[in-house]
Amino acid sequence: MTALADIEALLGRYFDGLYEGDVAAWEAVFHPECRFHTNRPDRPVSEPLADVFGRMRARQSPKSLGAARHDRIVTVDFSGPETALAKVECAVPPQFFTDYLTLCRFDGLAGFGGWRIVTKTYRTDVR
Repeated sequence: MTALADIEALLGRYFDGLYEGDVAAWEAVFHPECRFHTNRPDRPVSEPLADVFGRMRARQSPKSLGAARHDRIVTVDFSGPETALAKVECAVPPQFFTDYLTLCRFDGLAGFGGWRIVTKTYRTDVR
């Protein structure tokens, strides 16, 4: 597979995990030290994966609620053979997200050509 195909497969798993509420799917695509970053009206937020996974386990998935999927890859930009940035759109209605996912390729990691998401920066719109 090409690096782009590996990243597209990883992002497909990312979208599936979000839609299905599947923490195991997300564990496969995120580097264990990844953090999520956003800016709330009152303060910036930086969260470890454990906090995100806890929320994911506690909520009903969009799939279980019969919600439509709203995921797409907007762009994938490579700065070299081991680093990339993906801009994606996805949702857990009524929250719609624009995510900037920083990806690195690690030698020796199985699946997705060794690519993992190392940082997620996102914006949320409520519709």
